[in-house]
Amino acid sequence: SNVTLPVIREFTYVLMYNQNLINLETQIQKLQREEKEMRHSVEAAKRNGEEIEDTVHDWFLRGQAAIQEAQDFLHGEDKERVGCLDVYSRYTKSQRAKTLVDLISEIKNETFDRISYRCALKCNFSSSARGYVDLESRTEMLNEIMNVLKEDSNVHMIGLYGMAGVGKTALVKELAWRAENDGVFDLVVMANVTNSPDMGMIRAEIADGLGLRFDELTEVGRASRLRQRIRQEMKILVILDDVWGKLSLTEVGVPFGDDHKGCKVLATSRDLNVLTANLGAKKVYRLEVLSEDESWSLFEKKGGDVVKDLSIQPVAMKVAKSSAGLPLLIINLVEALKNKDLYAWNDALEQLTNFDFDGCFYSKVHSAIELSYDHLESQELKTFFLLLGSMGNAYNIKDMLVFGWCLGLHKHVDTLADGRNSLYKLIDNLRDACFLLEGERDSVAVLEVVSNVAASIGSKVKPFFTAERNAELKEWPRKDVLKNCHHIFLDWCLINELPER
Repeated sequence: SNVTLPVIREFTYVLMYNQNLINLETQIQKLQREEKEMRHSVEAAKRNGEEIEDTVHDWFLRGQAAIQEAQDFLHGEDKERVGCLDVYSRYTKSQRAKTLVDLISEIKNETFDRISYRCALKCNFSSSARGYVDLESRTEMLNEIMNVLKEDSNVHMIGLYGMAGVGKTALVKELAWRAENDGVFDLVVMANVTNSPDMGMIRAEIADGLGLRFDELTEVGRASRLRQRIRQEMKILVILDDVWGKLSLTEVGVPFGDDHKGCKVLATSRDLNVLTANLGAKKVYRLEVLSEDESWSLFEKKGGDVVKDLSIQPVAMKVAKSSAGLPLLIINLVEALKNKDLYAWNDALEQLTNFDFDGCFYSKVHSAIELSYDHLESQELKTFFLLLGSMGNAYNIKDMLVFGWCLGLHKHVDTLADGRNSLYKLIDNLRDACFLLEGERDSVAVLEVVSNVAASIGSKVKPFFTAERNAELKEWPRKDVLKNCHHIFLDWCLINELPER
């Protein structure tokens, strides 16, 4: 009987020849239907921006190869069926058909844990989206920050600060793109914090960059999941743009330092104290306004052939010089004027030189500076800023000390030395908030546009009238302006006549 069973099995192949061919045709149709349904799932995943697993690609290739092999075999059988097959041929071909049936059935019945996955988003900003123009001062700072990120393993938190419109976001977008494309980091993710931070939105922006979807229902659970996902990356840079105040990275779900040495954080702000006191940044860099040469260089690169027009170029150069070295203002000016005639350029120059904040060019800058003013940490600091706006360009330390005392800025101060220290603290805080230019403690320098915004805010909030020390007062303000003034400061002024009553 041990010999009989194999013989019967072999003879069954001969008897089942036609049935095996029919089964093979049936299995081909079933696999083709399965393949069609799988393609629908794959297309749906691709529409959702997901990547297809390699095992699925491999399944399609093996399925197509098996179907092709089976169809070629059946095509050959159709030709041979015209003639008579001997017993041996029926046996071998039936066995071959059964093998193909089993192969196709096995492929059809394969299952997958998942067919697709969400990949981490790359920093694929185009050059126009990054908004970066290669200028010496910017490139020098970018390279310096990049070197610290690459080479200093002890620094996990870096800060970049500067006044509104100075180009912080454009610089960190360029840095993100370079850091990822040069292989300095395996992954770079970026979140915009804003002056009204939403922890859920910040977490979601970072999660998007990581290709992470949250299943957790609570904020704490999502923070833990984000922290766990970030730890999976050997080298990752998290950029937090536009930070205004306290921000708990633990609450967001960003591990760094001893929690994950491969994670570094780069934060931008308008205020140095936010970066050092609130975030604990170990290295900070201040981004200054552009020089006149770089302002014109940016103007040329953004304006193209328009600013090369000989009839427009002289006015364009004056417009660039009047832009306060602020990339935000320069880019707005170029975009608004590049298709305009000479009269529009002259009108823009008039608005800039007269600081027309109701015009279209200064509106964004005025709003940005006013928002920074609103976020100053104390009422004393706000009042001091408005005082500077009333003083024009004559910033005398002695006058600021006396005027500040009159305005109640130096509370609980009894001596001149303590008063001077109180004044220096106000100056330092305004400089840290980027309202003042860098300089020595005894010298105060303010961008003209910032000074005029301060005067504009002061005229609505707390009007002052001050005259330059030892100067001749040639003309009094209008009567209605004087009536609204909170304080009038006239220090050793030559007054020829009193204002009309």
